[in-house]
Amino acid sequence: MKRKRQQLLIVLSLFLSAFFVTQADARQAKITNITVTNSAEELLMFSFLQDGFSHEIEEVIRSGVTTTFSFQIQLHRKLSFWFDKKIASRVVSHTVKYDLLKGIYEFFDSSDNSGPKTTKDFEELKEWMAEIKGLSLGPFSMLTPGEEYYMKIKATMKSIQLFFPLNYLLFFVSFFDFDTPWSASSSFVVDRSPRGERIIVFNKPL
Repeated sequence: MKRKRQQLLIVLSLFLSAFFVTQADARQAKITNITVTNSAEELLMFSFLQDGFSHEIEEVIRSGVTTTFSFQIQLHRKLSFWFDKKIASRVVSHTVKYDLLKGIYEFFDSSDNSGPKTTKDFEELKEWMAEIKGLSLGPFSMLTPGEEYYMKIKATMKSIQLFFPLNYLLFFVSFFDFDTPWSASSSFVVDRSPRGERIIVFNKPL
């Protein structure tokens, strides 16, 4: 009876430790370096997930558990006398699967049709997982000159649903899932350059 009580206390301790570590990770991880720009035809954005890799999350990835960072991205138009209006939205997933036998990380970007990338360098893999580079949010023509806009983005980390017996052996994995808070870009308007081209002009940070 005493032994069972000790085992229960150990399991409870591990559970609480995983829970509180996860809550700390969720508070620390955030989206930074949000940049909005444009090509001749498209509205483009860049961002970076800061502090998204705790030691525990790194160990989950290295154990071979498929892990996904999902980025929710929204474009809003500011309105003076009403709620801001969502103009466009997109969800992008960055997924990694580690091949334990080959020692290779396979990275999938749902916005990239060229197929997966591979690397043996974990630091390089972390950059791929955390960065959004030149993602198209739609045609630049959807923005009205003179109107004020901004981007919002948040990230969610999810590990795959495990099945018996791994769901018991690796029960802690689900406790390392997290959501970041929403982060917003500086507001911007569409203007004309001296040469008459439509360009993005930034206002003060939100």
